[in-house]
Amino acid sequence: MKCPYSIDIQGNDTLRAKVCGNSSLGGKAVTAVLVREKVIHEYKGSKLSIGGLRSGEKKFEETTINYKEDDMLYLFTDGYADQFGGEQSKKFTYKRLKELLLSIHRLRTNEQKVKLEDTIKSWQGENEQIDDMLVIGIKMLIGVNCI
Repeated sequence: MKCPYSIDIQGNDTLRAKVCGNSSLGGKAVTAVLVREKVIHEYKGSKLSIGGLRSGEKKFEETTINYKEDDMLYLFTDGYADQFGGEQSKKFTYKRLKELLLSIHRLRTNEQKVKLEDTIKSWQGENEQIDDMLVIGIKMLIGVNCI
């Protein structure tokens, strides 16, 4: 079966993902969070860069996630969690990001996007953005005809 969706983002933070009957992930500095039935399952990316100038063989672990109907898969780089803000100008943190994803995972995806944007803008306040912020949310649907 041809995999209808693939994501390939190159740069300092690299992600390669296929979304088919299950999801296959590999990347650097990318975390994947699967929210299933109000429980978070976390998958960490490799420390190695997929691209770059280093020569020689690089071995990456590929993670396969068997998903179920209505699971929500989030892929993100470190930029969102590393953003400074709040009353004491501290990092947002992965803990806060995961709590936020858990609290919004049942919303429609366009509502999740607005909540993520509003939350980080409020957190930042007057602080400048220090890094790229990438959060990808994928709602898992089984048996839906695509493409």
